Amino acid sequence: MNLQPNSIVLKKVLDFSDIKIEHVDSSLKLTTSQIQAIEGNWQKIISESKLKGIKVWDAVTYRFESINTSKNIISLSTVNYRTRRGLEKINYKILPSSLQPNSQGLFIASLIQTNDGDYILGNKKTIDKSEFANIELIGGICSPEEVIINSGKDLETVILKEIEEEIGVSRNFVNNTSILGITIGKHTNVGVISNTQLNLSNQELLDLFHAKSDEEIESLIFVNKTKLIEILKQHPSYPSLIPQLLS
Repeated sequence: MNLQPNSIVLKKVLDFSDIKIEHVDSSLKLTTSQIQAIEGNWQKIISESKLKGIKVWDAVTYRFESINTSKNIISLSTVNYRTRRGLEKINYKILPSSLQPNSQGLFIASLIQTNDGDYILGNKKTIDKSEFANIELIGGICSPEEVIINSGKDLETVILKEIEEEIGVSRNFVNNTSILGITIGKHTNVGVISNTQLNLSNQELLDLFHAKSDEEIESLIFVNKTKLIEILKQHPSYPSLIPQLLS
């Protein structure tokens, strides 16, 4: 499936149980020179991260292959995280998009709302100084080393796990969560975007957040829907597509 960067693959509200998963062989085919370029880029990423005191994570991750939108079947393979990052650094401007190797790494993120009616954004630690680059939705990369995904409910497990790790909220405080759609970012990473309603006020959430041990997110930002859309539209990555899922 040839994916178009910065696009929407699926715009449909679904329960996680509506999604079916099938595992297939990867369609990502790389030449020897591409593999060498990816490895060279990865070593640069490691070196730059060490200089800034940032820990580099690597693992096998899921790769989005295709979706049957009529039957809600997502086909997945795998790709190493280092390949995903290395591909992002290769300049393919001289190639048509149909010939560019795409990582299509799978992640999941959620629009989370408190019972005060505000949405939550995370202010993450980042070395990117561009405007809004440090503001992210709560979520993470899908990896079989953390959660094996054989069904839509496993995707739900991933986002609930990320919510607990990143903002300190266990599933006991989640009223409901559902899928809004699937987006393709500028580096062709594929995001399952969900909507999550918490049974917590803003202050109750902050109390849980400050008690957690994970430090990936430095602080929380509470915004109404209008401000949320304004921020997401100006984001340099995948969140700029999300307002289309809300319309």
